[in-house]
This record gives sequence, structure tokens and C-alpha cells, in this order.
Amino acid sequence: MKEGICKYCGQRTQLIKSHIIPKSFYNLKEWERFVGINAKDFSFNKSSYQNGAKEYLLCHKCDEQLGKLDECAKEFLFKTIPNSPSRTSDTLIKSFIVQKDSYNYSKLHRFFISLVWRISVSTLFPYRLPGNYESLALKILKSEAPESENLFFPLIYRKNLNHPVDHCVLITENPGYNQKSVCVKIPSYEIIILPNVDEVQPLSLSKEFKRLFAREEIAVLEITIPTTLDRILVDKMHGFQAKHKAK
Repeated sequence: MKEGICKYCGQRTQLIKSHIIPKSFYNLKEWERFVGINAKDFSFNKSSYQNGAKEYLLCHKCDEQLGKLDECAKEFLFKTIPNSPSRTSDTLIKSFIVQKDSYNYSKLHRFFISLVWRISVSTLFPYRLPGNYESLALKILKSEAPESENLFFPLIYRKNLNHPVDHCVLITENPGYNQKSVCVKIPSYEIIILPNVDEVQPLSLSKEFKRLFAREEIAVLEITIPTTLDRILVDKMHGFQAKHKAK
């Protein structure tokens, strides 16, 4: 512990090392360790990431408060979604369909707000929420501003690749969708959090997105081919392995 200003309550107090990505998200696969990745240049290192990236951000009380949201997300991502019914569209895209009685929409949405806020205030990652979105996220979490379904909107993609790169944990900026969003890569998932889904262009795409994460139903698209991020990581992983074999 060390003394400092808690990013959440704003009080000068004793801070603990808080997890940016929930610790439990790193330990869901039976691997000896997760590969540490520098999000700025995608370089690999030998650091063990079993316990996840941590930083002195919060006091114990605030960390525990946000941790309750983490448990909700863990249950949803790693138990609820895999056991939900699926459907396949005309374009052969499979999606898991979660009905409203299987999740707490408000609590789940607040988790994604908490996640993107923690990423933004952390010094460990290159992503920062644009404009006043960082302060707005904090106000929503503290119930000082109304929660909006269009703000801090998550697009959840479940991965089905069975490739070692899926066990990398990474936070990076996503340049698409006409705004500065963040991509969170964890075991079995890529999650993009949009600061404002209403700003997505074209507007027809924004409307399609809104159908994926709603109070009545959540649809999680399944990815069965490598994404752009996967391909970058595979190339970097091969380079990293070749470099250390040569030593």
C-alpha cells in the first residue's frame, strides 16, 4: 500500500494495487502464464501475467465496490454466454442470444463503464477516453449523472479459434467506428467499448449495434477466423519466439 489520491473517491488515503482487467479474467484457462504485451508497440516480454496488470489507483473500499461489478461480468462472460442458445444468420454468422432474465443489464453496463474508466485513468495503457468522457464515466459510476444506454457501449465478440494467441491479454486503442474506442482482448473474447454509439457512422451501423446490447436481449457474435489484432499478435509471437530460440 502507499498513500495517494484515490481516483474514484478523490480522498487522500492508503491506496492498493488495483487490477485494471479483473484478476479472475486471467485465470480462466489452464495455462502456466499469460504473455505480457506492450500495448504501444505489441512487443512481447517474459513477464508472468497470471495476476494481471495492477496499479495504485484506488483505496481498498472503492476497489471492493467496483469489484462487485467484476463478479457480475465474470458470471456473464464465462458462464451465461457459453450456456445460452445460439442462432445463425443468413450470412452464416453465429451469435449467442442472452435473454433479459439471464442478466442484470444495468449492473453489466456499469461494469463496462468501470472497465473503460479504469483503463483511461491508468498509466499502463495508451488509451484515454476522448473529451469529457472520462469524467462522465466516473460521474455515472458514482450516480452523479444519469446512465445512458448509448454511452460506453460494448460490442462483445466471442472467439472460437483454438490458437495460443487467444491466451494473450491486451488493451489497445481501436481506430474504427468514427471515434476513439478501446479494444479489450481477454481469453475467448474481444470487447470493443465505444464512448458513444450514436456517433458511429454510418447511422445504419449504429442502429445494428444497438440491437446487440440491450435491456431485452444481448447478442454476442462468434468469431471463427483470425481478426486483424490476432494476425498482428501471431506475427509478433513468432518473432518473439524466434528471437529467444536464437539466444
